[in-house]
Amino acid sequence: MSEVTVRILARCKPVKASDHVLTQCLVWTGPTSKGYGRVWVNGKYISIQRAIYADYFGPIPDGLYIDHICRVRGCARLTHLEAVTNAENVLRGEGIAAANARKTHCSKGHEFTEENTRIEHLEGRAPRRVCRQCKREAPSRNRARDERRRAVAAVLPVQEKPDR
Repeated sequence: MSEVTVRILARCKPVKASDHVLTQCLVWTGPTSKGYGRVWVNGKYISIQRAIYADYFGPIPDGLYIDHICRVRGCARLTHLEAVTNAENVLRGEGIAAANARKTHCSKGHEFTEENTRIEHLEGRAPRRVCRQCKREAPSRNRARDERRRAVAAVLPVQEKPDR
């Protein structure tokens, strides 16, 4: 165990486990940035999760990030840390991208299957899934909506604008 790891663990306190893991988290009580623990090493701040992980497993491979499987940013428990790709880290999270990726049906209730799903690539935006059945049904839905609007407009009296 390195001197840095000893310093980190000395400033951690055990807290109740989250719903994602069975063991207690070891939460960093020192300085943080956006909830992630930071420690001063060799003239600069480094994240505690990277320091702890690298001390036990060696250098973190290029392109991998340290994910807190407990979802607690300040946790320093080694068993709660895992090296994963950025995509895996995002999908494990609780953000909009992760929530949308977990959806199995579109907003109209159609299942996202390989046959019923198209990936739409719009310039300057992230790719998104599009339900083919909704795309097929959209023109008839729009026609029905327009007909209802015309029927209501035909019944309502025309309001004239007052003269100025």
